[in-house]
Formats: sequence, structure tokens, C-alpha cells
Amino acid sequence: AEIYFLTGLGSLGLAANYITGTIPSEIGLLTNLQHLHFEFNELEGTIPTEIGKLQYLVILWLEVNYLVGTIPTELFQLQSLLNIDLNKNG
Repeated sequence: AEIYFLTGLGSLGLAANYITGTIPSEIGLLTNLQHLHFEFNELEGTIPTEIGKLQYLVILWLEVNYLVGTIPTELFQLQSLLNIDLNKNG
């Protein structure tokens, strides 16, 4: 997954693309990410704790997927996070 070499990437929008599978732990390598939009896909599994490494993350939209489990406590440490949407999962 070459996208993880784009460490300067500020926004990743992949909404409504019928993406399946899990959110890879490598998402934590995108350390400058501010906006992450994975809503309206078919993602399953849990939210990886590595999202907690995204210290500049402002928006996290994961609604309307098949994600299960608890919200990683690492997300609560992100002081820049202003908007999170996890509606309609499971």
C-alpha cells in the first residue's frame, strides 16, 4: 500500500467507494493527516489504535460501515480532534 509513504498527506477522502476489508494499522503512518473520510463504505473490524498517532487529526468520519468493538482510548488523547462521526456501524 504505497499511500502510506505519503507522510505529508493532510486529507484522505475515500467516502462512498464500496471499500471492503479493515482499516489497516498503517493508517498511523500518515502522521500529518488532518481529515480522514472513510464514511459510506463496507469497512469491518475495529478502529485501529494507530489512529491515535494522528496528532493533527481534526475530522474523523467513519459512519455507515460495519465497524464493531470499542472506541480506542487513543482517540481521546487527540487534542486536535474536533469532529468524529461513528454513526450506523456494526
